[in-house]
Amino acid sequence: MKAAGKRLLRWLLVLCGVAALGPVAHFCWCSTLGSAALLCAVPCALAWLLLRLGKRLLGRGRRWGMALVTIAVAVFVAGVAFLANVAWQAGPWHDGIVTHRTAPDGREYVLSQAWFDWFGGYETRLFVREADGEWHSCWRVRTWKPMFESGCEIRLPEPDEGKPDVRLANGTDWWFSPVAPTVHPAETTPEELHAFHRAKMAKLRARKTRSGEEPQGDAQ
Repeated sequence: MKAAGKRLLRWLLVLCGVAALGPVAHFCWCSTLGSAALLCAVPCALAWLLLRLGKRLLGRGRRWGMALVTIAVAVFVAGVAFLANVAWQAGPWHDGIVTHRTAPDGREYVLSQAWFDWFGGYETRLFVREADGEWHSCWRVRTWKPMFESGCEIRLPEPDEGKPDVRLANGTDWWFSPVAPTVHPAETTPEELHAFHRAKMAKLRARKTRSGEEPQGDAQ
């Protein structure tokens, strides 16, 4: 094998190792976007190599070098599109009230999602109140994928008969825990509930930034 071929193989092996670290890095120290960038290292590097080779072949009058250039551009665009999609889902663009409705039994509920950071994504919090009663909240663990109203169904069980849950469009159930709930006056508006939720996440984000570790204790 020529020296150039060996060098190329060595770099590809290194890049494959970097890409394989993506999922591990996400759980250890890397943000969702950073992990996605690691996963894109191999195809982007391959696109760069194909682009160089294609240009070299074009310079020698080889017409099929244009095919390599086209493939390189397509691979690079796909990698950028993948990163943009991850950034769109994991970034703070979807803060808000997912849904606000009244159940058939008269209970009112608000599903709020608030952005935590690039590592943890969003926390979803369900606020429920009985007719003319106070608002009580339940929370769920954070997820980097935001929730949309068109893709979820809220199910409220009878008191003392289980936990409320959200059924996603793919059939997955997300259960909400009543651990460390918050209580709000009956006159609190859905917008004020979401503002409370956002402020809570901002406070935890600031604590994590200062300490460099996930906040413990009153984390929800």
